[in-house]
Parts: sequence; structure tokens; C-alpha cells
Amino acid sequence: MNSKSSAATFFIEIMVSILFFAVCSVVIIQMFVISQNRSVQSSDMTYAIIQAKSILEQVKNSDGKDFSEQFDNINKITDSEYEIPLKNNEGEMVEKSFTANMKLSETPEQNGKNSQYVVTIKKNSNEIFALETSKYTPNFKE
Repeated sequence: MNSKSSAATFFIEIMVSILFFAVCSVVIIQMFVISQNRSVQSSDMTYAIIQAKSILEQVKNSDGKDFSEQFDNINKITDSEYEIPLKNNEGEMVEKSFTANMKLSETPEQNGKNSQYVVTIKKNSNEIFALETSKYTPNFKE
């Protein structure tokens, strides 16, 4: 009788140990999945910030010229909205899941115009990052 109860106790201890390790492994796997998702979100955000800053720097440095000349294959959606193709460091087009849209609003002033630019980077139609800037362009009289 004593050997049967010690065998049952041993079996229960083994089952509790297996259950404990199974619960721990589920928790650890969930942590790895969450950390992977956050890593992807972080790299997407970093990419979006770099692209938005790059686009706005090109626009601000256009020296009063039409900023659309700064980009290859720019698509004019409306009079004030553009879709800009994104490129990687080697100048190749990036995957289609990322898109950049820029909205332009201009306010005429006495001695020039104030242009407001908003660049929005999206991935799979979800906005990741938006950056806004303005540029004053004076009227030059000769």
C-alpha cells in the first residue's frame, strides 16, 4: 500500500511539474511574440520618420522651383495632394505596402507666400507617421 501511495504522489508531482513548465512556456512564447511585434512597429516608425524628413527636406530645398521636379514618378492626386513613391538607400522602389502622401496649402502674403506641407507615411493604408512644416517664399522684384 505504501508503494502505491508513493507512486501516486510521484505521478502527481510529475504532472504538476509538467503543468508548471507548460504554463511558463506559454507565457514566454507570448512575450517573444509581443517583442517581435514591437520590433516591427519600431522599425516601421523609424523608416517612416526618415522618409518623411527626407521628403520635406527635398521640398524645402527646392529654392522656389516646383517641388515636384525633386521626385521621380510623383502622382498628383488633387491640386493640393500628391503621392510620392518611396525609395531605399540604393534608389530602388520600396515595397508597395509603404506609401507617402503630401498635402500642400499655400497662403498668399503681402511680400510672398507661406506654404504648409504635411507628409503622411502609411503602411497598408494605416497611418504610421505624419510630419508638418512650412516654408515662406518671398516675392522677388527686379
